[in-house]
Amino acid sequence: MSGHYDYGLVVVSYFVAVLAGYSALYFGAQLTHALSRRTLWLGLGALTMGTGVWTMHFVGMQAHKMEISLSYDLWLTLLSWLAAVIASGLALQRIGLPRISPLQIGASTVFMASGIVIMHYLGMEAVRLTPGLQYHWPWVAVSVVIALAASAGAMILCRQLADAEGDHANVFHSAAALVMGAAISGMHYTGMFAVTYPVGSAPHPDNLLTGDWMGIPLAVTISALLVLAMVVIILDRRNARIAAEQAEAHRERLEQMAFEDTETGLPNRSALDQYLLDCIVRAGREKRTFALLYLNISNYRDQAPAKSSRECNQWLPGVAHALKQLAAENTAGWWLARYSDSAFALVIEEPHSNAQQPLFRRIQELVTNALSIGEHLQWEAGHSLFPDSGSSSRSLIRGAMVIRNPGQIGDFSRPPRFADINGDTSPENVSELPLTERV
Repeated sequence: MSGHYDYGLVVVSYFVAVLAGYSALYFGAQLTHALSRRTLWLGLGALTMGTGVWTMHFVGMQAHKMEISLSYDLWLTLLSWLAAVIASGLALQRIGLPRISPLQIGASTVFMASGIVIMHYLGMEAVRLTPGLQYHWPWVAVSVVIALAASAGAMILCRQLADAEGDHANVFHSAAALVMGAAISGMHYTGMFAVTYPVGSAPHPDNLLTGDWMGIPLAVTISALLVLAMVVIILDRRNARIAAEQAEAHRERLEQMAFEDTETGLPNRSALDQYLLDCIVRAGREKRTFALLYLNISNYRDQAPAKSSRECNQWLPGVAHALKQLAAENTAGWWLARYSDSAFALVIEEPHSNAQQPLFRRIQELVTNALSIGEHLQWEAGHSLFPDSGSSSRSLIRGAMVIRNPGQIGDFSRPPRFADINGDTSPENVSELPLTERV
């Protein structure tokens, strides 16, 4: 018995297969990394994949127009759906393991292909014609091979999708669904080509499902369910994106708290250590030098108790801002951090260049009170030079903490004097002792 195809329904059957593939690929990919709700993802994947393939089959059957109106046995039809769902679940369960081997990919492929083949030919038997359908076995074998190839592609794509991210994942997901839809449809129509309807065949009178309900109405109903599944996918992706953004913001905040001084907003001592290490590596590689200035409020202990908590909150950020403005007015190659309650550290690039000399003069004016930063604050300063003063962050910081006379700030030709640390503590020499050595 010959027939022809309604190409509108052929397109609808392909659309259903694509929707099923899109949903099943996503739910299956979630299994790979899911620590919870694995049963939910597995159930949704098996249901959408199995139901989608099953629906595609019966819409494709209805697309084949013949002289007789097809009808179907209810229980065989339901059994074909159950076979597709169970096989899809077994396949996705294997492919969704955290670690899989080629053998497991092969097993999941066989599960999926078996489900498609059993579903298809059970669905064909559900037609129940008298006399019955006749099969051209070479084409049946070809349809089985196509089912295996389609299933292998689906499993591999599902696994790759689990590791894809961002816009690339969306494009890959859509392309994979289109390929899956074509593979599933190709298997179905090859299987249809393997079947011959004997001349004079008639549907069994006990068939309860008529073809009128297995075409467009079924496609619309199942497509609505698949679209609902896609809405779940969109919402899940949105929630995952929001959760990832919140986690990233929290991580950045923790990192900021670890490397930022909460009172002034400047980088803190930990950030200074890290920055100096980076400068040392970069300067060593590029054969360059840099200076570290240590700026200390010598009367901090006298001034801080005299301020209220509210005044300190305004005073310290103001001091930090003024120091930043002082550096910015004179040079572009600088980096400022708060080293301790009373001290700040200023890293200066290319300290020997003429462009940096105005900054050193301003620091000298700050120490001699010719320039004021902070009300009633007295400043003192020291400096160190990489690599002359040391090649580690610790040695550079310790060298910079040697307080110098104002005129020596920025003069890198004079090394600091340590000879008087164990003996002479006259004022002119005390000014060149490390702050930690002061009494």
